[in-house]
Amino acid sequence: MEGECVPQPVTCNDNNKCTIDSCYPETGECIFESKTCPDTGDNCNPQECDLSDGECKVLNPVVCDDQQPCTLDSCIAETGECSFESKECDQISPCAPASCNVVTGQCQEIPVNCDDQNACTQDFCTVVDTMDNDPTTGQVARCDHTPITCDDSNPCTVDSCDIQLGCQHVEADPSVICDDNDQCTVDTCSREQGCQHEPLAYTGPQMNCQTPYCDPTVGWLAVPVQCLPKDQCYCDEDKGGCVCPSNFIQDEKNNVGIGAGAVTFFVIAGFAAVVFVGVSGKKSYDYWTQVHSNKAPQITNNPFYQGKEMFSDNPLFDPEQDMSTVPDKD
Repeated sequence: MEGECVPQPVTCNDNNKCTIDSCYPETGECIFESKTCPDTGDNCNPQECDLSDGECKVLNPVVCDDQQPCTLDSCIAETGECSFESKECDQISPCAPASCNVVTGQCQEIPVNCDDQNACTQDFCTVVDTMDNDPTTGQVARCDHTPITCDDSNPCTVDSCDIQLGCQHVEADPSVICDDNDQCTVDTCSREQGCQHEPLAYTGPQMNCQTPYCDPTVGWLAVPVQCLPKDQCYCDEDKGGCVCPSNFIQDEKNNVGIGAGAVTFFVIAGFAAVVFVGVSGKKSYDYWTQVHSNKAPQITNNPFYQGKEMFSDNPLFDPEQDMSTVPDKD
């Protein structure tokens, strides 16, 4: 029909699936109202409209990451804020408390460092109960330091300990640690046998009229040779020792001589006596009295001599010969 008005509808489309498009009747204007997604109560995962399909989805969850392996990262749903809590490790022993490795984020036990910087002590940790117990374990750690033993079982070393270097074993001077206060020994030390004391060898000159003698206090001494009897014999270095009168205890026929060093005179009960040293005792005594009976008028007073009546009791008497009847051969 000509001249008749026909209404033309207003098309409102912003091509946005996350808006609700409508036309306001009073004015004919288009209204584009954003789509509201329902509140789930989880502010860490808010619902938003997906422009691709207009559906409500979690498009931008709250990400909580402080890049620290030893924290537990989380989001608080009520507020949408991040929380970063330190990771807790189970404690097995106070002497090896567990903690988080900042590199790996894993719990590991780290022993308590009890090093006192003294090489002469053995350092260790002891778990003890005290009145001030750790509330998590009921126990605490205590460091103890025990002196070490430096004995190397070698009697020839001086064992000691240096706080920086530890045990030291120094070879000792045997003359110090093995000193027996005897100047006649050589003091040495053996690992197996300990201190040894060997006789000190004489290294001085060999002399005819001096005899080496070692005195424990001062060491080797030269003792003059004493020729007996003193009133008849003397020592001559050039002649090789004791010199006595040519007719003193000498038998030319049998070439038997008893040197002064082999005869000693002494007095018993006021009488002269003769002791033979280093010569066949009984035989020499008998022979000497046979040859020199007139030169020892008091020989029968010798305590080693007895008469016929006690032949069997005289250890120096030859029963085949009565020396009281032996004539003087001089």
